[in-house]
Parts: sequence; C-alpha cells; structure tokens
Amino acid sequence: MKTAADHQTLQQQIHGVEKKQLPHLLCTTNILFFTKGQPTKEIWFYEHPYPEGVKNYSKTRPMKFEEFQQEMDWWGNEADGFAARVENEQAWKVSIDEVTARNFNLDIKNPHVGEIISHDPDELLASYQQQQ
Repeated sequence: MKTAADHQTLQQQIHGVEKKQLPHLLCTTNILFFTKGQPTKEIWFYEHPYPEGVKNYSKTRPMKFEEFQQEMDWWGNEADGFAARVENEQAWKVSIDEVTARNFNLDIKNPHVGEIISHDPDELLASYQQQQ
C-alpha cells in the first residue's frame, strides 16, 4: 500500500502495519490493523522476520500460524493500552503528523536496518519490473 486512501481512513485508529512477503508475491506487503472509533495518533510498524533457513514464502513453503508467535507476543493487550509494546529491531512507530507530511504514504522503511542490497536474480527482476 503506497498511500492511505485519504485522511478519512485514518479516522479509524490504525494500530499497526505488518510488513512481510506474502506467498506468490515478490514484494513486501503491508497488513493494516484498525480499531474503529478512535482517530490515529501513531502507527506501529512490525517487519516480520523470516524463520531461520527461510529466504521467502511460496506456494510450496507458505507461512505457518506459529511463525506469528513473535508478533503476537509483541502486540500486547488492548485492555492496558498496549503498554508492553516497545520499539525493537523489527518494530517502530511513526506519528500521524509524519504520515500526513508523507502524503499518507505508508511505505516506511525499518529505521533499525540499513539498506539491504540483494543480488538474487528474482528479486532484481521484480525490482526492475516495479520501476517500469
């Protein structure tokens, strides 16, 4: 998702954006989590780490529910206002002011990770196709 539909979309609280590669897709996908009735003040991002030995997901190697345990543990509890949620190597938050300044572009890179240069032919071709 390159941009949020409009500011009205953000009138519902976006709790988080999970960034991960989904089966059959060569690009990272953002999954948004909303709570209706509260305006968005900040947006949490969580970059799903691949399990050890996994380079990407595919039809023959799909995601498994148990691979989300790290996210579920980090997510916390709405009853306490997600008080336990903290930034780490996979998680960061962005204020609504920053998102607005970016024209609602939610394609925000993980600030805890430097630029990763891939030499994988499939990734290079996918990147090239996106630029066309």
